[in-house]
Amino acid sequence: YSMGFGVTKDDSRAVILWEEAAREGYGPAQYALAFMIANGRGGIERNWCAAIPIFEAAAAQNISDAAYMLGVAYHTAEIGPADHQSAAKWYRKANKISFNQKAQYNIRLLIEGYLIEWQEGDPGKPAPPRVINPDDTKPEELKLETENPSPNSAP
Repeated sequence: YSMGFGVTKDDSRAVILWEEAAREGYGPAQYALAFMIANGRGGIERNWCAAIPIFEAAAAQNISDAAYMLGVAYHTAEIGPADHQSAAKWYRKANKISFNQKAQYNIRLLIEGYLIEWQEGDPGKPAPPRVINPDDTKPEELKLETENPSPNSAP
């Protein structure tokens, strides 16, 4: 019903069916139900806080997209202040469960924004050290020594 394949699309009916299957512990249904709740579909008011435990249950069953959505919730402050460490934890889990390009991209954003540190297994290379104040890092002025003596020196 949520996609309308072979039936008329009906998000409200889909929510009822996803909820029944989620209650039985079916991970893909838990993810689908949490997604509907988080996005306010199927006649449900948008509620990330209510979706989080359902996403967690699905992620515990190795549903990569559920772990990714938990990363999004922490990254974008959907459930309180942004928590980049928690976001990274969930993005890494999503990518560990199965290759998750969206999670890898968001991990890179966090690393390149110096919000988290690169870890083994993260995409790309570690970010270069962050320069807080460029004026404090200028190299000493180069002092060139010349072979020719100055015009005022004696031979």
